[in-house]
Amino acid sequence: MAKVKPGGVFASVLGPPANAKMHPTVRIEAVRVVDMSLSNAWAEFAGVFTRTRSAYLEHEQAKVELKSLMPEDAKEAIGHGIRAKRSKSGAVSFDLHSSLEVSHAAVQ
Repeated sequence: MAKVKPGGVFASVLGPPANAKMHPTVRIEAVRVVDMSLSNAWAEFAGVFTRTRSAYLEHEQAKVELKSLMPEDAKEAIGHGIRAKRSKSGAVSFDLHSSLEVSHAAVQ
């Protein structure tokens, strides 16, 4: 929808014209310390963060160990419900793997 500006010029209400230059937003400097103890949402997510911290650390350590066990020439490693995949750049990623899908995997 368009509005008529004074002088009979149309202006779009859907946003700036396509040829308008977009200026980057200026990031303000963070300078305050804020007490979030009255926020229920903060309390909820702080509880989740605190409760799951040790599991997160254990998870990250397991990924490090699994990567070290994966042979360098392996594109994919499957076993015990997980699959590790090596990308072309060499990064290893993990996901859950159904045991029904392992029938085509090579057995060593």
